[in-house]
Amino acid sequence: MVIPRKQAVVAGVIAIACILALQAFNSIGCYEHTLVTFVQVLGMFLLVPLLPALMSLFTANPLRAVGACLLFAPWLVFAYYADCGRTRVAALR
Repeated sequence: MVIPRKQAVVAGVIAIACILALQAFNSIGCYEHTLVTFVQVLGMFLLVPLLPALMSLFTANPLRAVGACLLFAPWLVFAYYADCGRTRVAALR
């Protein structure tokens, strides 16, 4: 199956946007960050793991960004579970 480059770039950008949305959910829902703090967190904690995805948008196969994001998303879900989900469940006991 051949995917046109334009569609592959769009898929990569959407995958990166989903990672940013997941981090926004974590920041606002769990850590109660302000907008400034959220942007700082993006720069300190998300920039390095998202660099491969961002760089792959400019390569011959921009669909690699989707794979990079799929490998990073479980870590964000685990961070939410470990920092917020598990502590809230333990507080209810």
